[in-house]
Amino acid sequence: MARLPAGTYDGELTSGIVTVPAEPGWEAAADEALCLTTATGRRRTALLTEREINIQSDDALVTLHHRDRAHGRDHAVDIPLRSYVRGRPASAGRVHVRQYFNPRALPADPRAGAAEARCDDAVLVGMRDGGDTEGAADYAPECVVTTDEHGHGLLSLRGEAAGTCRILLSADPADRPVPDPGAPGSAWTAYDDEDALGYWAGAGALAVRVLPDDWHLDDVPRADVDFDLLHREVFAYYEHLSTFMRSDVFSLADRCKVETYAELMWQMCDPRNKSKTYYMPPTRDLSDPKARLLLAYLRNHQARSRPPVTAPAVLGTGPAITTRGELTAVLKQAATLELAVMLQYLYAAFSVPTHGAGREYVRRGQWTAEQLELACGQGGATPDDGIRGTLLDVAREEMIHFLLVNNILMATGEPFHVPVIDFGTLNGELPVPLDFALEGLSVGSVQRYIAVEQPAGLTPEVRREDGPRPGGVRPLGFAWGSVSELYAGIREGLRRVPDLFLVEKGRGGGEHHVFMRESVNTVHPDYQLEVDDLSSALFAVDFITEQGEGGALGDAAPSDTSHFQSFLRIGEVLTGERVPGPHGRLLPWNPAYPVLRNPTLGAGDAAKDAITDPEAWTVARLFNRSYHLMLQLMAQHFGQSPDGSLRRSKLMNASIDVMTGIMRPLAELLVTMESGRRGRTAGPTFELDTVPAFVPRPDVARRVLALRFDHLAAAARKCEPVPAQVPDMAAFHADFFRREGK
Repeated sequence: MARLPAGTYDGELTSGIVTVPAEPGWEAAADEALCLTTATGRRRTALLTEREINIQSDDALVTLHHRDRAHGRDHAVDIPLRSYVRGRPASAGRVHVRQYFNPRALPADPRAGAAEARCDDAVLVGMRDGGDTEGAADYAPECVVTTDEHGHGLLSLRGEAAGTCRILLSADPADRPVPDPGAPGSAWTAYDDEDALGYWAGAGALAVRVLPDDWHLDDVPRADVDFDLLHREVFAYYEHLSTFMRSDVFSLADRCKVETYAELMWQMCDPRNKSKTYYMPPTRDLSDPKARLLLAYLRNHQARSRPPVTAPAVLGTGPAITTRGELTAVLKQAATLELAVMLQYLYAAFSVPTHGAGREYVRRGQWTAEQLELACGQGGATPDDGIRGTLLDVAREEMIHFLLVNNILMATGEPFHVPVIDFGTLNGELPVPLDFALEGLSVGSVQRYIAVEQPAGLTPEVRREDGPRPGGVRPLGFAWGSVSELYAGIREGLRRVPDLFLVEKGRGGGEHHVFMRESVNTVHPDYQLEVDDLSSALFAVDFITEQGEGGALGDAAPSDTSHFQSFLRIGEVLTGERVPGPHGRLLPWNPAYPVLRNPTLGAGDAAKDAITDPEAWTVARLFNRSYHLMLQLMAQHFGQSPDGSLRRSKLMNASIDVMTGIMRPLAELLVTMESGRRGRTAGPTFELDTVPAFVPRPDVARRVLALRFDHLAAAARKCEPVPAQVPDMAAFHADFFRREGK
């Protein structure tokens, strides 16, 4: 085929690729075996002769599970073979497959592990032609596999006995590593662990390990798998075999370590992870039954942590309210709660763009028309104002709840209570595990609102399976962990405390039923929110519960317009509506501006985020002054005419004007302004410099109100972004109270 000049290899170079001219007749090489010769004169000596037929498999190292005789499962595997004739895929005809076991792997076998062991003294693997579709041939110690014209063949192997062996693939039935397999000691010679024969490196072969017969471990009751069993059946072997774990990590005999890392150990030993580099043991010789034993141990270990027993909530089983002082304190907590939730719902509503801003989003392609309707309704074309309108409606009803709680307080002889809400400290002041915050509308904030309004029946009792622990600490006084518990406790306290109501009959405040929900109006068309005795106070509590949770006033089913149901629907909208996100993922749609969480005009801290943009700071300051005026007007009404009609009260009507004509436009402006923090807009902070309080002299109170409205109007006119509606409304009420004060 070619001649290699003597100078091709110089110096110590002993191998490589060289290019030389082909000799005449080189084409015949395709049909003959190649040989490498050297010539001395006319004499040629063959140095290497090509093995024309080569048989191999990509699965050169095979681990087999032992045959499960008890359950009739073979656990056989199919090994694809490929034959090549002079380097090209072609049929090798009949491939003879024989096994040669490793005597060193069978030290306990007196025959196969002896020095005189013969090649047929042990059968580790059963084999047959996997391409035999008729299944005529059974598994045998050796077999013949037929290869097709493309050189493909299939060998089926079944584990018969634990140990290791080499499997020879040969086209020549006379090709063997030893001439006489039946000779004493031939097993040691044929396996040739030290490569004394120089045979196996050039032979077509597989290395096979058959794992121990561990299938009986699957019959061990899973509840009986403890550390001792696991160590005896699994860990002890590896502890003895390899010192790496014991010396560099930890001993597998250390129960505390195994318990600590049981889950990690299972992940590393999970048979599904055998292809991973972190799989343990790296020898891949852990049988599936032993791996499942480790999984059973892990699950038994996990079972030590038992879930608590839950049962339907039983309200009022804790310490009850027994004194007037306790009831007053809890009613003030309720007023704080109602005002706080009203403010956070308002903040979320203001964070949703108005219908006009939403239409601009649609024009820019940021929203679809359907999303605009979900967020803002149809711009007044229908009573449904979308998510934004729902939040404003709920906030309005929370204000009614705030007033109702104050009606109960005043009926007992207490003054109108105006709490100062600081969202940086509120969660540490109210004895309830709920998170109150000024936060833009999002899936997360809606989940918080759902938790606040959750009905009592959805908050189960939690206790140990064996009952309460002896010596358990019980609170000394009334404590509440949910809004349901709060009002259940108030209801019981109203019944329990004697001589509670000091107001005269018919002088307990009131309001027109236009503020009521239709479900209440239908059954109680004459109800005016008045509280002047026990029954009216209890009804007020039920009224609050009905609007929040639903179903407290005798409805057959919870009201579909309860706050709880309303927030569930908003949550479904936000999670159901999806928008494109990064890396091709879809994200929940969030219609809100990126407002600050718990904004403040102060320095800010870990709980509150400071507004530092000067213009936004000025607008937020105007908002807080109007918020103070709104509460001042309420406090003045209830101090001056506590049993007067809210609907006909000039003070209360002015308070509503401040909410809708001053606070709302300022808030809607704030949420679009830069806050000073990158990527975040500002928002109303609802901060008070002083607590609004009743001024005893009505004429002086009106002059004070006129002066405050004058100052607010002047400051608003100096701030260019503020819409004219704000200073005009403030000036209107300044003139009104100035005239009233004369």
